[in-house]
Amino acid sequence: MKNYVEGAGMICYRWNKKHGFLGKLDTKDILKLQSDLKLEILQTKSPNKKEKRKVEYKFSDKWLEQSRLRDMQRQDKGKRRKEKLAAVVLVRPSEETVAAHRQQPPAPSCRSCTTDRRQR
Repeated sequence: MKNYVEGAGMICYRWNKKHGFLGKLDTKDILKLQSDLKLEILQTKSPNKKEKRKVEYKFSDKWLEQSRLRDMQRQDKGKRRKEKLAAVVLVRPSEETVAAHRQQPPAPSCRSCTTDRRQR
């Protein structure tokens, strides 16, 4: 997230200290964090601190956006894995038709290799 949003690391440290947020892109944890931040905004009386909390809440929106993108990637990966598995399972030779193995032609013979060494 540091590469995605500048300053996300410093705020994540505060979230860990105040709210127990571990900094992982887990949607459930981020939604819980957002509810805690909303409550903190409502309880703050100082206008300067209230603005800081609102900025933090905007950062949490970015975190939530990235966690949802990550969830979609995980689902897509699971779907692709299931499709590959289904394709492998479907390709089975039936009992009635057996694939005939191609016989390899015999290796070409070389006269020098087949001659008896005694005759040399």
